[in-house]
Amino acid sequence: MPTPQPTTEQIANFLIAFITIAAVAVGLLSMLIGKLAEWWVVAQMWYDDWRYDIMSRRAVRMSEREVVVTHGQQRATIDEQPIAKPTTQDNEKLSDNSIVPEEARDIIRMHAKAEALAALIKAGRITNKADGVEKVFTCSRSSKPDSVYQRALKILDPMLNDGPKFPPTTPEQEAKMRELGLSRN
Repeated sequence: MPTPQPTTEQIANFLIAFITIAAVAVGLLSMLIGKLAEWWVVAQMWYDDWRYDIMSRRAVRMSEREVVVTHGQQRATIDEQPIAKPTTQDNEKLSDNSIVPEEARDIIRMHAKAEALAALIKAGRITNKADGVEKVFTCSRSSKPDSVYQRALKILDPMLNDGPKFPPTTPEQEAKMRELGLSRN
């Protein structure tokens, strides 16, 4: 028995249906690719934000001695680069010039945190000084004199007791002040 031959109309209807299905499939595929591209961009943006967040938290958790270089800071180009310009003649008279910029930033950060904590304690927002030091300086209580906790207390205590109290000057310091022409007035 011979197989029936499709008519021209049946072939045309089949081709129209096939082309329509192919066009819908291509449209759906391109829409899917577009959505995947959008999701990829969103995922990259999320990853960049997440990475920055993680790195920022890691920087906060680092010890107080470790240096964190952020966007606005530049690392010293010379090891042990002094803060003051070495060409100034008076620098040699003033100090041994042994503080490097990273150490200066560390000292400034410590004092800024201590000032903020002192303000919170004086305002009554923090009632326990020890807990405040632990939270603000992200450290644990320690009796070691070089620990972050003890250094923070040394900075904080004078701020809480009617302003800073400086130790008396030594005779060597007095002689150096007279030699440089500095006075206490």
